[in-house]
Amino acid sequence: MSNIKFTLATCIRNEGPYILEWYLYYKELGVDNFVVYSNDNTDGSDKLLSLMHSMKLIDWRPRTLAEGESPQITAYQDLSQELFDNPESENHYLAWLDMDEFLVLHKHDSLHELIKEFKYPDGLVLSWKHFGSSGINCYSDAPTIDKFILSSSSNNQNKLFKTISRVDRSLYKSINNHHPIPHKGSNPNIIYATAKMVTFPDHYLNGGNPVRDDDALFYYDVCQLNHYAIRSKQEFEWKRRRGNGRLALNADRKHFLDGYFYKHDSNEEVDYTAKEKYSQKLKEAFNSLPYELLSVHNSIIEILKYTYGKDSGDVIDQEKIKIKFHRAKGISFTSKFSLDTNKISLTPGREVSVGGVFVLDSEDVKIEGVRICNDDILKHGVIDLPSPGMRNQYRSKFNSSSARFSFQFCSHLDLSDTKLFIDLSNGDEVFCGEFKVIQNSQPVLKSFSHELEFFKLAGFIKKIASDKPVLYIANKGNFGDALIRQGAIAFFNKHHIEYKELKKDYIFSDDFDYSKYKDYLCIYGGSGAWCAVTPGAKDIVNNLASLFTEVIVLPSTYEISGKWSNVHLWSRGNKESFYKSSGHFCHDMAFSLPRLSCTGGSGDGFFYRNDKEASGKMIHPLSNRDISFEGNSYSEISPFFDAIAKYENIYTDRLHVAIAACLLDKEVFLSSSSYFKIREIYQSSLFGFFKNINFVEV
Repeated sequence: MSNIKFTLATCIRNEGPYILEWYLYYKELGVDNFVVYSNDNTDGSDKLLSLMHSMKLIDWRPRTLAEGESPQITAYQDLSQELFDNPESENHYLAWLDMDEFLVLHKHDSLHELIKEFKYPDGLVLSWKHFGSSGINCYSDAPTIDKFILSSSSNNQNKLFKTISRVDRSLYKSINNHHPIPHKGSNPNIIYATAKMVTFPDHYLNGGNPVRDDDALFYYDVCQLNHYAIRSKQEFEWKRRRGNGRLALNADRKHFLDGYFYKHDSNEEVDYTAKEKYSQKLKEAFNSLPYELLSVHNSIIEILKYTYGKDSGDVIDQEKIKIKFHRAKGISFTSKFSLDTNKISLTPGREVSVGGVFVLDSEDVKIEGVRICNDDILKHGVIDLPSPGMRNQYRSKFNSSSARFSFQFCSHLDLSDTKLFIDLSNGDEVFCGEFKVIQNSQPVLKSFSHELEFFKLAGFIKKIASDKPVLYIANKGNFGDALIRQGAIAFFNKHHIEYKELKKDYIFSDDFDYSKYKDYLCIYGGSGAWCAVTPGAKDIVNNLASLFTEVIVLPSTYEISGKWSNVHLWSRGNKESFYKSSGHFCHDMAFSLPRLSCTGGSGDGFFYRNDKEASGKMIHPLSNRDISFEGNSYSEISPFFDAIAKYENIYTDRLHVAIAACLLDKEVFLSSSSYFKIREIYQSSLFGFFKNINFVEV
């Protein structure tokens, strides 16, 4: 079939940072015509779209919508009828792909080759594959396909699709975003993009929803449609505030509340396909763009990062609403203010966690949630939205609409650009009140080192030891335990703790002469061998407790524990594990190792675990290297660091790979494992201490 043309269309609002990459990406795939509808842009996008339109790169269609008019639905109808009426549209195909959707062709170089392979069907169905945040918190001006490489599993919850549809009035009433709307009895030939040649089910064309269908089909053998629905946390905040394009402006703020983010934050499988095939070509095309386009692109990013998202506040009458603040911990609020005062007074002290209760004096308005927006806090902080139970508890207590809130931040951060958002609802609409955070006094600095806790541990050891000599027994484990052992040795030397080291196997052998060591203070570990899948440490400590008068267990993680009158358990986490210890906290001993200056390194290194402690929810890339099995507690640690130093970005669920990578100043994406260990140590010893650490909850 000759003279095939592809038209790619989209509807946008305030998506300026993605316009050029989306255009260049699909230009590489052979799209002939680009149609971009937009409305109510406030991020500078209009200037870029106008410039691209004048350069004949796109057909830009700015619109002012009537009250209650849907941006997307009207665009589908408008373009469908225009193409149906145009005799030159014969042999044309149309697809509606958003700026968070990137089609990856596994076996072809262009859309023309793809459609030819399937003998020019009436519709070709492209299966979605969802990509999560990859643990990234803040926006950076790098290609989407480079930054986000963690996706949902190929076997899990990818049931939706988009369709490349033939422009044919005899077949379709309209061509919409997910699939065309056929005339009754037209029976178009719509098939999935798979070598299996599967026909698309008719009931989906007639209102059926594959999300509710356990037997819904999806195929990735020929191509896949990567869907980056949330991108980073900061970019999701931008998405949340621009609203849902299906409905009228300001009509559906509830659609993008936090539940949407966590539902779509799928980080189960490493998927490099888009990056490997298109990244270099995309960067070359981007660098060859005219200066005028790049200049406007950069200005859009600045607008979004610093000024986008300010609501007018005309949904709810501000004069009638007052907010009180109660029971703030480590934080000081003005006792009462109106929404239009735009000031919140915040004084962080030594507490890293701060929180309080918002009480809204209004019978007609309720609090939907509380959010913090600051580049650094988004990087280093968390926000806990109120649960329904807590909301009801405070509502009952104060007899008004209330919300408990808390967030964590590093107290060394400059809070001058921080904003607090309070989502208020009157039942039909959601208004986002925005307030500046004003820093009243110089905060107490949170040290970038871990020395304070190690100083406490050293003092405890010296107190317990008194005049006793110290015997150190390292946990018998893998390469990660070698970092613990070397860190412990560095710790002993730094704090002038004289010690003798013996191996565990020797102590429990017939050759061990207990009489020589009965007066020693025994120091064991630390380790992660207190969990359900590797519980060996408990039995070891039980035996040591029977041999020695006093035993100190260096910082460990306790999923299981025990109680001994002469054993002091130190925890390396300050939550779940802490409560099963003897009430002592210190960082993992590997943090005693020095920070290293590491220049160079490129690409992504994958060091995911393959043992029983793995989450079981991730599919590892072929290049994955579980380096922890390549050494033991007594191995030299330089090869461990050397392997990690080769890369720029490190992806792992191994704690000590992450610690080594942080010490090397790498960008680290640390995923959770089968229990709370990773999350707990991230919160207690990585969060706020290293600038390039990202946590991924799998």
